Amino acid sequence: MTYPLTRSRRLLYRWAGWFFFINFLCSLLIGINYVRLLPDFASVIGAATTGIVLGWVFFIISLVVQLAILFFIACVIILGVITILARRWLIYFLSAALATILITGLVIDSMAFALYQMHYAAVGFNIIKVGALSQVIPLSGPEKLFLMGIVVVLLIVEYLIAFAVWRSVVKGKSRGHGYRWAVFFSALLIISYGSMYVATATGTRYWLSPKDNHVILAAARVIPYYNEVYEFLMPGNSEVRHVVTPAGDIPLQTRMGNKKLHYPLHPLQCAKPRKLLNIVIIGIDTWRYDTMNRRVTPHINQFAQDTLQFQEHWSGGNCTKPGVFSLFYALPPNYWRAFLHQQQGPVLIQQLLQDHYQLGIFSSAPLNFPEFNKTVFRDVPDLIVRIHGLSSVDRDRMITKEFKQFLVHRDQGRPFFSFLFYDAAHNYCEATTLHQEPFHPAVKNCERFSLTPTSDPIPYINRYHNALRFIDGEVNKILQLLQQRGLLQDTIVILTGDHGEQFNEEGMNYWDHASTYTPYQLHVPLLVYWPGKTAQQYTYLTTHYDIVPTLMTEVLGCSNVLADYSVGESLFTQGERPYFIAGSYADYAVVTAEKAIRIYSGGDYVVNDPRGHPVADGTLDVVPLRQAYEELNRYFQPGNNGNRGKE
Repeated sequence: MTYPLTRSRRLLYRWAGWFFFINFLCSLLIGINYVRLLPDFASVIGAATTGIVLGWVFFIISLVVQLAILFFIACVIILGVITILARRWLIYFLSAALATILITGLVIDSMAFALYQMHYAAVGFNIIKVGALSQVIPLSGPEKLFLMGIVVVLLIVEYLIAFAVWRSVVKGKSRGHGYRWAVFFSALLIISYGSMYVATATGTRYWLSPKDNHVILAAARVIPYYNEVYEFLMPGNSEVRHVVTPAGDIPLQTRMGNKKLHYPLHPLQCAKPRKLLNIVIIGIDTWRYDTMNRRVTPHINQFAQDTLQFQEHWSGGNCTKPGVFSLFYALPPNYWRAFLHQQQGPVLIQQLLQDHYQLGIFSSAPLNFPEFNKTVFRDVPDLIVRIHGLSSVDRDRMITKEFKQFLVHRDQGRPFFSFLFYDAAHNYCEATTLHQEPFHPAVKNCERFSLTPTSDPIPYINRYHNALRFIDGEVNKILQLLQQRGLLQDTIVILTGDHGEQFNEEGMNYWDHASTYTPYQLHVPLLVYWPGKTAQQYTYLTTHYDIVPTLMTEVLGCSNVLADYSVGESLFTQGERPYFIAGSYADYAVVTAEKAIRIYSGGDYVVNDPRGHPVADGTLDVVPLRQAYEELNRYFQPGNNGNRGKE
């Protein structure tokens, strides 16, 4: 049946409202999945009964509000299309596609949040934007089929909903319920955002207790993209949260700033040594501390006998961006945004160029995500951003060949610096990764979406070990090449990882990395072959922040105090590390020997023991947190340290 254009448009307006309202109701069923992801307010926060009730009420209301906003925006988009072009088949198609995207996104987000404790849409969008999805997040065949199946089923369901709603709209009469729903949701929005405003209020207002404020922030973090929407609609939130404790006021840096950099604090004072050593840093993506052994990496283990072994070495992050950033800048990853937007490279690379080093950077993973081409390696001439190859295994083999060509064609009258970054262990679930030799049983096709706290990790660990065994062979080719060309006598070789990997060791459903701040994800090997130094083992704590200061002082002859450009110490300085800052994609932690205090971008924080379990009393350590705050602002221009805001 056809209708005049005016009536057809009016019917489509009503249809769109009901279509997205029904989808909103469906999304609430998915939203229930976030309930199990809420922190235990009573044990973690220590809140009173009223605070726990407040947390649950806020969570339920705010989850409804957040999902309503998402589908309201989608509805408004479709209403705009209807106003321009009232074609029912087109509206069906666009609405079904948009609803499918939203529902699929919620399903994936709930699974991702369970694994990583953060909402990854922004990260995923950036990966897709630079065309690195298959290289950064390689999926197995079953995982791809699972996602495709969700999309296909949802599209069919959405079309069925569309036809059912149309029949109802044509037969029914408008009863004006839309206005009532609008008033109802507006009231919920005011309650939700009002509570959030009070919880983050500045000044001296204490309308809620500090613990109640914390409960609200903890609940808001779980709701998909609630903090992002809140900050967009109500801008002006401080980048600093001041937490009131019995020991005093503690400032917590909540988000990465983009303030004017003051780095280094003073110009470098470097006296060029008579002889400059070559430097080769070999990075293995996702190289965990306990996999440097005779079984998994036999060639590297053999080479380790001639090196300085730092057995308690920790990365500055639980994923690639903070891991590599901390390695080359010797600064906390919280400075990432400022260095990216101001496109300022690290002093290490700048001094290498000043001393006429030849630079060869060979990365199996693309250097445009994370944007190392605009940060760490922005000053490197003729930088190769992307290595060709259909898989991580192919690209790992390729960078070994490229490094060999670099050695052959270099100017032998000048020193050289190289960074090689192997990626197969990170992408161990990739279809082309060897999965049965020599460690088995190994899972043939990864199905990470189905992993639970009771899943058997051994087949996944074996596949990961097989990938490391392959990389061990590639690294051995590099070491043999250096030895055959007589370069080891003049070359420092550093082997380390950007972060580790977790396989649900604690039964908390932490698989992969970038999810928490445990030794499984932060503790990495560090081997340093240094001509003239006797091989030995060091058992005191060292971090990625210590590598650049060591090279700057011991190799490049720089005499500045280390704090001019680094929060680290020399690798050969024992002690002086009561804590360190470790970063992720959207949050960070202050890690001590007893606990890891994880600070989220929305102002929430959790206190975990070294293995990732919540600490019952949630006590904040005043001294390291205050010192960490100073480090997170030290390299910005004076007087530009953000706004103060009290809990």
